[in-house]
Amino acid sequence: NARSRRAGNASSTSSPSPVSGREAFYLCSFAVRLGARTESGLREAESLLEDAEAALGLEHAGNRCLSVGTARFGAERLALGLERHLLARFGDVSVQPGRVLEELFECLARLHGELEDEGDAWVREHVRRRVLTNAFMIAALIEADGPLPRNVSDFCGRWHCNLTALPSPDGVGEPIPTTRLESAVADYAKARFAQPGSASARSLLYRQVAKLQRDIMNEDETVIVTCYDRKRFGLLIHRTLSALSSRP
Repeated sequence: NARSRRAGNASSTSSPSPVSGREAFYLCSFAVRLGARTESGLREAESLLEDAEAALGLEHAGNRCLSVGTARFGAERLALGLERHLLARFGDVSVQPGRVLEELFECLARLHGELEDEGDAWVREHVRRRVLTNAFMIAALIEADGPLPRNVSDFCGRWHCNLTALPSPDGVGEPIPTTRLESAVADYAKARFAQPGSASARSLLYRQVAKLQRDIMNEDETVIVTCYDRKRFGLLIHRTLSALSSRP
């Protein structure tokens, strides 16, 4: 098929370090997913991700010592599953959600537990934060419709602190910067799952939420990335404020 031809034409298993196009396929899939507004856009992103996975397979065949693992691809496939839910809920209602949110959460929790098998420390820590960000986003979506299942609540209670700052992989350099979505999800996680904090900590969360609200109103390009970001951030803001107001 066309996908096999694209991966095959870009690869050479006779070389110890084949140039397969794996990174290009992966990055294209990521970009197409963020820009998708319809089912066809999601299918294109899925196709490109399959190209990336096939290209990595060719690389491993040509170099069995290659340390690149599959964690990023697993995380991106689950991100596509979440994207379907977000589009179906906030965007194009004709998009089929696919897996139920609770099932997606379980898959993310399982992948999180397997990340130590990823050989590249930089990739591992980036994927870890992406996985946790999407897991807590799912928790917010589930909680918007009803109570959290026990397994979701237990996982979030254990891992919420890992969303705050992502250290450099070598433990020496500056922490890896967070995106606005990661910061907003981390605020929700702290407000909802952390132990009650000081008045100053609560005040800081309120200020961060207020800034996010202003940036959404001003259509800040660091906030509004997808076609449904206003609604997604609106849900996160509501859940964060609800959690803060319920604190003693």
